[in-house]
Amino acid sequence: MKVVFLGVPQKGGDGDSWHYDMVEAGRQLGWDIDWIQILDAPVDDLVCASKGADLAIWARTHGHDPRGDAQAMLRRIEDAGTVTAGVHFDLYWSLPRREVRVGNEPWWTCQHVFTADGGARDWASRDVNHHWLPPAFGTRFLGRGTPVRPARD
Repeated sequence: MKVVFLGVPQKGGDGDSWHYDMVEAGRQLGWDIDWIQILDAPVDDLVCASKGADLAIWARTHGHDPRGDAQAMLRRIEDAGTVTAGVHFDLYWSLPRREVRVGNEPWWTCQHVFTADGGARDWASRDVNHHWLPPAFGTRFLGRGTPVRPARD
């Protein structure tokens, strides 16, 4: 699977971030990942980098946005056949400075948005296709897990 990872730090960083953990986990799954620095990158460059990818992941860091119309950028990436997903490991609901952002920034318009916000939330009123993403730890902390199938009755 070809994945374009839009995030920070730039490829070759010190490896001390959840972005690095996501990229490493994807590579361990056999994904072909191009890691692109999103901060101030021209949206046209990001659209070009996403051509032919199966998935474009926008790993959100507040204040790190591309240069140009990011919402139009996402539509162009999707129109070319690439699925878009926004990921952030933090909570938004019930945090006043964050809750107001839900649905009000381009990142939230990805086809799929993953945050740690579980429970019943009114995502539909914010036009967000949200999926709960339990907070995770990178393999550098725990190693790679082995799925266990639940016993059948």
